[in-house]
Amino acid sequence: MSNCPFFSIILPVYNVSSYLEQCLDSIRNQTLENIEIICINDGSTDSSREILRDYQKRDMRIVILDTKNLGPSAARNLGFSQARGEYVLFMDSDDFIDAELCSYLYEQSLKYKSDITVYDAYPFPENSPQWLARNLVVRSRFYEHDSIAALIYENGATPFVWRNVFRRQFLLEHQLSFLPDVFFGEDLIFQFMSFPAAERILFLEKRLYHYRWKRQGSAMFNAENNLGQKYKHHIRSVNILAEYWENHGLLSKYGKEFFIWTISFLGADLHHYTGSDKQELLCEAKDLVEKYQLNAYANELSEQQTFYYSNIMKGKNG
Repeated sequence: MSNCPFFSIILPVYNVSSYLEQCLDSIRNQTLENIEIICINDGSTDSSREILRDYQKRDMRIVILDTKNLGPSAARNLGFSQARGEYVLFMDSDDFIDAELCSYLYEQSLKYKSDITVYDAYPFPENSPQWLARNLVVRSRFYEHDSIAALIYENGATPFVWRNVFRRQFLLEHQLSFLPDVFFGEDLIFQFMSFPAAERILFLEKRLYHYRWKRQGSAMFNAENNLGQKYKHHIRSVNILAEYWENHGLLSKYGKEFFIWTISFLGADLHHYTGSDKQELLCEAKDLVEKYQLNAYANELSEQQTFYYSNIMKGKNG
């Protein structure tokens, strides 16, 4: 194996002993052998650490990093700091991948010289919701110097960081990393930071990843059982992104696109939500729109988006 791996797979691990072997087997069985497997044991209290150690004895490509339970963002950052591959995949440790994933994505990413390559995934178990299956479908398309359109309008840009392959040097050049204090919605934030910086983004209609839907104890599982908290996290994420886009000169150029996405992202959920904190959430969303003067683009909304926007703007403090 050469000094520089073709691929770095970064795998945060926290209490996933029931699924970890399937995940590691799928990585070790890649047809592209020149890869490194960076596993971050994020303070697991089950047998995950022992499983990692056992696999490391069998495969010298596996690197184990131990840390306290700091969350997926900090774990991914730690793993990336040790990565040497040309391309990087941030994988979830309860999922698994097809054997040709690394080989196919490496070949296509080199061919198009893409900074980011996006691909299809299978949700499982079979009772996963239809909206998830739809959002995991990618149409083959190549964007060059048009990253905002790719981010806002491509269905394949739905923020699941594990179905994006990043050119490592691209992430380094733009000093891109996960926000360590964000424990839900970190994929969304990272995507809205990384995509605008990319010169070339490749979408591939190729299913290579198997995504486990709502594992008990996962962030997604917990969020679906506390919708008010989930929507509060969503509003916080949009606030973080609005500030980031403003500080990087993106909001002045693409404010309309950001506003349309914001209303689409928050509007329907807040409209249908019936929790006791609904009014509080509407007020937070309204404050966000007004703080960044996004309402200047209200005339650009569709009829459905206008309905959701009007609902948000009815939020009252006090």
